[in-house]
Amino acid sequence: MITFAEAVRDRSRMTPTAPAWWIDVDGELQSLSWQQLEHAMLQVARSLSERGLVVDDRLVTFLPNSLSWALIDLACSLRGVIHVPVDHRLPRSFVDNAILKTRASYLGSLESVFSNRIDQTDQTDLSQTADHAIYRWSLSRQNELSYDALQVPIQPSDTATILFTSGTSGEPQGVMLSHGNLLSNALGKLAALPQYSSDRRLNLLPFSHAYARTCELSTWALTGGSMMSVSSFEQLIKFAPLLRPTLFNAVPHIFQKLQRELDNCRTQDERQQSLSRLLGDKIRGLASGGAGLPNGTYQFFDQLGLPIVQGYGLTEASPVVCSNRSVNPTGDSVGPPIQNVEIRIDGDRRLFIKSPGVMRGYWENPIDTALRIQDGWLDTGDRAEQLSDGSLRILGRCDDRIVLSTGHKVDPLRIEQRLIEKSGIQNCMLVGNQQRFVSAIVVTDSVDEAELLRVFAEVLSDYPDFCIPKKLILDQNNWTEATGLIHRKGSLLRTAILEHYRNEIALVYCRSFGRKQVALNPRDQDKQAGDADQRGNEVQQ
Repeated sequence: MITFAEAVRDRSRMTPTAPAWWIDVDGELQSLSWQQLEHAMLQVARSLSERGLVVDDRLVTFLPNSLSWALIDLACSLRGVIHVPVDHRLPRSFVDNAILKTRASYLGSLESVFSNRIDQTDQTDLSQTADHAIYRWSLSRQNELSYDALQVPIQPSDTATILFTSGTSGEPQGVMLSHGNLLSNALGKLAALPQYSSDRRLNLLPFSHAYARTCELSTWALTGGSMMSVSSFEQLIKFAPLLRPTLFNAVPHIFQKLQRELDNCRTQDERQQSLSRLLGDKIRGLASGGAGLPNGTYQFFDQLGLPIVQGYGLTEASPVVCSNRSVNPTGDSVGPPIQNVEIRIDGDRRLFIKSPGVMRGYWENPIDTALRIQDGWLDTGDRAEQLSDGSLRILGRCDDRIVLSTGHKVDPLRIEQRLIEKSGIQNCMLVGNQQRFVSAIVVTDSVDEAELLRVFAEVLSDYPDFCIPKKLILDQNNWTEATGLIHRKGSLLRTAILEHYRNEIALVYCRSFGRKQVALNPRDQDKQAGDADQRGNEVQQ
């Protein structure tokens, strides 16, 4: 087996009537069987053929997670067409750019693919959505197409998809992942975290990103469980008690929202009962990725008997590099490498990997590809350390490292996480690159800077003195995705935050020139911001 279309065909032969995909029809959950799903996949494959798409053609889609999304992806793999999915939450201009950049065709809704092949008597029953059209079609149609007639020869090295990176660390790149990349990575993830045909998944993560592409869609196709997609946290809460999922993957931000939903519970029993009401009573596994999971959130769910299994990866690796195992999850690491993944950590703690999951390269960008992959080793751009049990601890992005003018180097991620967990603040980010000391931008309701500095020094007492913030910039307005300061995964958009507080940062370091370091009174900021702007060319931000 090379493609996931083949996995669907095989599952359709083994368990034809077992549920494969759930959708909401008039307030009730209805399922398509694996056989029905295969039939629908063949219809989409025929539609691609009728559109004149051939092997290695690119097809851009701009859809939320849905049955339609999955069918298009499966049909593309059957026909050798390269799927270029664009996250539906991005501006439409991103779609136009993707089409232009990859010289691709565009495909929107699948409703016409199914509604124009259904009996006229059933037209009134069609829903407004493509997924409902597919469901209605599946009730009245038998397979009239041949899998073998639609299949084209596929090699493991052929490109299956082009996924655009999230752009948190630079201009988004089109990452080319082959059929072999995707299959090997999904098998490695399953070896680390076994899944079964009895599993039900409630999917919220976007398939247009590698995390969900592999850990949700690919593992579902291989194991033969069932899936339902939702597009918001509110829908998650609505449908989880109905579906009663067994597996749930999310980014830390979602687990923190679930944690806040349970904060008002007075006892552990109440929290467990409330969690069952929120996610259903069949959950056996929670998994997190995409960003670092705060230790406090890990401990919260661990105490409820549902420790969150953390992993680590990047799009260029298909994406999984490391994963904790369900038998021994831990809150302070991302686990050991999955099968067939080699790691190398250089003297500066920069992490390199080699595996069958390493991308083919960036779309039409051989220069950046050569810079990122040398002698088969992928430069992750992350700093890490390996623990005695073989697990990795991610220290942060190499580009985020703060280098002080004294020569000391500070990796901010774990310091920021500890301050948020231990100090009762809402958020913070360390700054001070090329300055004599570290400062912190802090989101908090407190206005007592001196007390916060004392608390910070106590919380970081086991860190070198140069890692401890000496001055603070206080703000009572929390950072959100809407303000453009937080990524939807929950990680900080550091460049945007630096620009947002540009004047305040300049003011902090201007005041310290030639003087004893004293705490900055935030109330003086407005008065002195103009002076700081004039001196901005003297200050490295």
